[in-house]
This record gives sequence, structure tokens and C-alpha cells, in this order.
Amino acid sequence: HAGLVPEKFHSLIADSIVQFARNSLVHGIENAEDRAAQGKPERAVISLESALQEGQITVSFRDDGRGLDIERIRSKAVERGLLPAGEEADSGRVLRTIFEPGFTTLVAAEMDGGRGVGLDLVKSQVQAAGGRIQVSFSPGKFTRFVIFLPSAGT
Repeated sequence: HAGLVPEKFHSLIADSIVQFARNSLVHGIENAEDRAAQGKPERAVISLESALQEGQITVSFRDDGRGLDIERIRSKAVERGLLPAGEEADSGRVLRTIFEPGFTTLVAAEMDGGRGVGLDLVKSQVQAAGGRIQVSFSPGKFTRFVIFLPSAGT
């Protein structure tokens, strides 16, 4: 899509891909033994796709790892005061907490990365550029982040 992606988005897209890859590798992808035990191929698959359609650029990053653990995210969000204890929050509200500054499901000894670390920066940059992020997942199967940005013609 050369020429249709504004140069101002190049760094944003590259930084986002790096952050999504880091999260997948640190937190999402299981080790070979765990993958085999789940009937998955030992090698994980990470895919990156882009498209230009209906006046917007989409960049999709998907891994075939363990997906997101909503209950673990909920627990960490309550622990950090992002969600009230004892209040039932829908999965969409829980999922939005991974975009809060510094949010992670990893323990302090593992603080190199984790679902949420740095995602707040990706989200704020995408929003500042007039875009949005969509997250989808299936426990034990995949996590997918899609960035939607306005194309050069909009």
C-alpha cells in the first residue's frame, strides 16, 4: 500500500508491531511442550496482515498462543484498583484494562513484558492519529490486535 499510508503512521505502525510481538513472545506463546500437550504444533504462528479498505488502513497482528485470560486480567485490574472488587464487570470492560498505563498480568520478577505493558502507549498514539484498536481472542487458541487508521485519502 505504498503511498497510501501517510509517512506519519510509519513509526506508529512499526512501534505497534514491536509491542504486539513482544507481548506475544513474552506472554502469549506457550513453550513447545505445553503446545504439544494442547494438540498444537510445537512452533507458534504469528501473523501480520495489512489492508486498505473503505477509507482506512488496517494492520492485524495475531498469535496462536494461549489467548487472553479474562479472569487473570480481572484479578490484576481489581488488585490495581482499575475495577471495583466484588462488582461484576463485563469482559469488554475487563479487556479495556490491558490498555491502562503499566498494566501487566506478570509478577514483578518477570517485568520484561506482559499483556498490557506498553499497550497504553500504542492505544494513545493510535487514538491521537484518529484511529482505534480492536482486540479479539479465544482462550487457548489466539489473540488478535487490529489497528484501524484513516488512509491518506481521508
